Amino acid sequence: MFIVLEWTAPLMHNVDELGISVRKSRWGLGIASGLIDRPISSAKSGEVTKKIGLKVREDNLRAVKLYRRKEFLIEGRPSKEMCVGGPYYDELLMGIDLDLAASSNA
Repeated sequence: MFIVLEWTAPLMHNVDELGISVRKSRWGLGIASGLIDRPISSAKSGEVTKKIGLKVREDNLRAVKLYRRKEFLIEGRPSKEMCVGGPYYDELLMGIDLDLAASSNA
């Protein structure tokens, strides 16, 4: 038996997840900044994405500083989410509300 459901309302995905990784030997060259700017610019020019979220390890201070400069805010902090070589690290959940970011840059 098959059941077919019809969804008449338009589906919208309002939050996109951003993931970035740059080799340590390439840090400080503006690569991560460029990788962040492009999806933010693209999302601001569209109508569907309202927010971009990301996750970062608490001790990745360079990344946290960069994300804050790009207007991402810390929205949560699950404890002991990542284990690397023994120690456990908290994970920072960060996000940028594109409506607020667009109005602050207007």
